[in-house]
Formats: sequence, structure tokens, C-alpha cells
Amino acid sequence: MGRVFFALVFVVLAHSVWASQSKSVEAAVQEADALIQAGEPEQAYAILAPLEAILAGNYRYDYLLGIAALDTNRPVIASLALERVLLVEPRFAGARMDLGRAYYAIGDLARAQEQFKRVMAYGPPPQVRESAASYLGAIEQKLAAGDRRPMGGYASLRIGHDSNVTSAPDLATLEIPALPGIIWTLDGTSREESDAYAQLAAGWGLRHPLKEGVELSAGIDLKSRHLGEVEGLNQEDATGRVGFTFSRERDAFSLGANGGSTWLDTDRIRDTYGVTAAWQHVLAPTTAVTVFGQHNRLRHTDDALTSNDIDQTLFGYTLTRAFPKTTASGGFYVGEEQSVGTRPDGDKSIFGVSLGVEKSVSPSVVAYSNFGLQQGSYDEINPAFLVQRSDTTLNLAAGAVWQFNDDWSLQAEWSRAQNSSNVSINSYARTDVSLTVRRDF
Repeated sequence: MGRVFFALVFVVLAHSVWASQSKSVEAAVQEADALIQAGEPEQAYAILAPLEAILAGNYRYDYLLGIAALDTNRPVIASLALERVLLVEPRFAGARMDLGRAYYAIGDLARAQEQFKRVMAYGPPPQVRESAASYLGAIEQKLAAGDRRPMGGYASLRIGHDSNVTSAPDLATLEIPALPGIIWTLDGTSREESDAYAQLAAGWGLRHPLKEGVELSAGIDLKSRHLGEVEGLNQEDATGRVGFTFSRERDAFSLGANGGSTWLDTDRIRDTYGVTAAWQHVLAPTTAVTVFGQHNRLRHTDDALTSNDIDQTLFGYTLTRAFPKTTASGGFYVGEEQSVGTRPDGDKSIFGVSLGVEKSVSPSVVAYSNFGLQQGSYDEINPAFLVQRSDTTLNLAAGAVWQFNDDWSLQAEWSRAQNSSNVSINSYARTDVSLTVRRDF
């Protein structure tokens, strides 16, 4: 009887606290609304921003937050809040108009243009129509003058230290079961070697709307990594990509193709090319799922390496959830790696999982961490080691990005890759610590 009494008391007290908190939150939202109406958006934003953790996704709150953020020169925050509004009420012309203004302030002219055109299609009142037409005219002038922010590039310099630039085992000698009594001495790139490195990278990309809901994207990335002491492993990479995205309300479907080449000390050693497809669906204003598939081919140009040529096919699923100042994602993938050369281990079946978290530490600093685990099982008995190869690969990374200027950022990162294999020559571990300065333009 006593337990029932105390349980009832707890329920009553909890309900009272919840009701009191709800009333205080509602009072705060009403106060912010009144401040916006009175022309005090900065004070309104100061009230609304701390409530995002409990009210994000609430139609009225998101709209007020979007207005307050937009009127206090915070267009990125405004766009996120107004996008949530339109997921709930896609025909809310006022929110769509303000979202267009936010995109315009960010410099995303293509998406701003799309929003203003949709506002015009609603047949709005004369004052709204005049404002939307004014924005559309300004966008046309900017585009005609070459101001196309969706086209841009980057350049970066990364310096760091890699504990295992060869991705080789930490072994001095190796015994091969198929040749009992013979001990092989490992040297050169067959053994683990550490070194410092410097890496230059640059890239360029564009996004071009073909019509409402259809966008073309393309880009190219170049990378050159040079080691301090180890010879023969300076590497250059060049990759290109092109794709289309088809979007409608809560769904986006993308289809793309990519290709690239890798050089070691000016000698081209391999080419890669493939296709990707993905479907993203927004479940809620802060939650999205992605289903993807990809097929890639890797071909070596050196006859001595063609045994490692493969065709790889993967299918996967990712769930992404946005919280106030934090974004988390997790997923899994399955696939097959078909040997098209003479790889002694044969084909490989793949299963992997991944987790990632990003957190906004301050308006200019984002911290992140990533975890990945992959299991690979091969279908042939290795003739040298007399086992059916099985690998488990662990990948960890943690770091932070400081956006110290509109176009400049500094990134610090630690990463760890570890492959455990029952074929000892394929086991390795490597740790990388780096600092990257990047310029976007």
C-alpha cells in the first residue's frame, strides 16, 4: 500500500514539474514572438536559441527561430529552422519566402531562385509577389555577372606523421607454411616503416540546376603526398566525378559516376572507376535515412600487380539524426569483391558498420569522431599460407575543425587503422596524426 502511495505522489509531482516547465517554455515562445513583432529580433533569438534542444521540430517554434535568425544575420541557422517548417507545411508561402531570403544571404543562388519561383507559383498577394520578383531579378543579374556561388573550389596543405606508410606488418621474418623450414626476411616496403609527410590537395566543383528538382553536379580533386625519408612511395591522385540529383519534398535520388588514377613517383600504377546511386528520405525534420549502392573497378597498370585487380559492389543503409549542435549517424553495408586477376585468396564477401558524431563546440569549431569495422571473408585457400583468409579491419578517427575565417579553416586529426588477418603478411596497424590548413573559394 505504501509503495502505491509513493508511486502516486511521484507521478503527481512529475506531472506538476512537466506542466510547470511546459508553461514556462510556452511563455518564453510567446515573449519571443512579441519581441519579433516589436522589431527586437536579437532579444527574441537570445530567448529561442537555448530552447532548440526541446522544441526543434515544433512548427511554430521553428518558424519564429528562423525569422529571428534571419533578421539577426544568421542565415545558416535560419535556413535549417525554415527547412523544418516546410517539411511539416510545404505550402506555407511565408516560410518558403523567408527560406529563399536565407539561401540568398548564404549565397546559394540556385536554391534561393527555386524557392522564390515556387512562391510566385502560389499566386501570392501583390506585395509578396513584388518582393519575390525583386529577388529573382537580383539573382538573374548575379548569375549573368558570373556570381555563381554553387561553383567553387579549395586548396589545402596537410602535414603529419604516419606510423606505417607501407601498410605492412611489423615483422622482420616470415615463415610460409607451404615451404616449411624456410624463413623469409622482410625488408623495404614489405615491413612497417614510419615517416613524416606533406600533402597538397586542390579541387573544384559545381552544382547547376537544370530545372526544378533536378541538379547537375561535377568536380575534380587532385592530391600529392610526399614523404620525408622513405623513397619510392610519393603518391599523386587525380579523381573526377559527375552526377545528377532529383529531389521532391522529403526525397532525393542521386546517380553519379567517378574515375581516377594513382601515381607512385611519376609512374601510373592503377585506375579506378565506378558508379553510385543513393536514395535519401527525410523521416522527420531532424532525421533522415539513406539507402545506397555502388560498383567500383580497380585496375593496375603494372603486370606484376594485376593479380590484385577487383570489381567491388556494395549496398548499405545510413540513419542520420540532428540534435541541437550535434549530428550523429550510423549504418551498415554488405557487398562482394570479385577477383578479376589471379588473387590467391579469391573473392571476398564484405560486411561493415560505421558510426559518426559531429558536435558544434562553438560557432567556429566543430569536433568529430568516427568508428568503422569491416569483416572480410575470402572463398579460396591461400596456397602459400594454407588457410582461407579472413580479415577484420578497424578504423577510428577523431578531430576538430576551426573555421577561423569565412574562407579559411584549420583541422587537427588523429586516426588509427588496424587490420587483423589469419594470413600474417596482411596484418598491419597504422596511426596518423595531422594538421591541415584549407582555403575555400
